[in-house]
Amino acid sequence: MRRNVLIFHAGALGDFILTWPLALALGRLHPQSRIVYVSAAGKGRLAEKALGVEWTDGEAGWHKLYEPDGVLPPAGAKLLADAHSIYTFVAGCEAGNPPSPSPCTQGEGIRAGEPAGALASAEGVWMNNIRRLAPGAKVVVLEPRPAEGYGQAWGEFLIEQLSAMPAVGESVRQMTMAVNQRGLRCGRGGLPVGAGGGDVVIHAGAGSPRKCWPVDRYVELACRIKDQLGRPVRMAIGEVEQETWSGDVMEKLATAGKIVRPASYVDLMAELSTAAGYVGNDSGPTHLAAMMGVAAVALFGPTDAAVWRPPGPRVGCISGWPMETIDVDAVYEKLVGVMNR
Repeated sequence: MRRNVLIFHAGALGDFILTWPLALALGRLHPQSRIVYVSAAGKGRLAEKALGVEWTDGEAGWHKLYEPDGVLPPAGAKLLADAHSIYTFVAGCEAGNPPSPSPCTQGEGIRAGEPAGALASAEGVWMNNIRRLAPGAKVVVLEPRPAEGYGQAWGEFLIEQLSAMPAVGESVRQMTMAVNQRGLRCGRGGLPVGAGGGDVVIHAGAGSPRKCWPVDRYVELACRIKDQLGRPVRMAIGEVEQETWSGDVMEKLATAGKIVRPASYVDLMAELSTAAGYVGNDSGPTHLAAMMGVAAVALFGPTDAAVWRPPGPRVGCISGWPMETIDVDAVYEKLVGVMNR
């Protein structure tokens, strides 16, 4: 009996977190199945801690799916053989030509927005291997990013792609609404996270320097939080920032708040779980804080807040380009507003 539902994801942390309503929806729809992320180990451990799902390391031999007649390690091969459903956000799965959708039938790739009958086109090495190793499994190919100018929330883009599977799409919608109303209810016990302590966490980094508000503005904001709100500030520094920021930048941040260096995404979640508020750029930690229910302010520059706004019950977004045009007063007032919700 096939019991596995696999979700392939190879993107950044923020994009990964946006897929969580899908994992929660699939868990509801398939209560007797194992929901398993195939992703980088750090993201997998975070999803296990936050959602109670399983994971397998996407770097443990899964690259063989990109090779003709690739042979997976035994553990991966068994996961695939026992899968009844596979959802993939891995863009490379369409090497060659992408699989195209037709009605939702076993063994076919489902893709929204393309005409039925196009399935006869070349399917790509990845999909050929999936069909060979997981015969009979339903395979759903999902685009990780909408086209330029989409203009709606990413969650709507996901639901649109699931139009051929109305039960899944509706469950995703319900899970997204629940996250927006009360935040994530983490783990198998369903306990709320982000109870809120007395301090504010600031994460000044992002995957791209273009998405970063100037560090000096974060320092000024931290001083206002301490002076006017009377709350201590923690500066969360990730691995990328530790590798790329100069000693001068780190010293500036240290003058404004306590430096914390979470060693993993799970450690980052622990840091955020005690925060009363959070401020950061369009980044993975910002999405995590918002979804956990922490009062969060997300700063957007080159990316569209209408599309990439983090789901969560207490989220405020401010956009400006160049990002130097975003005013410290506006960020402070937005933070106070979401913390008072």
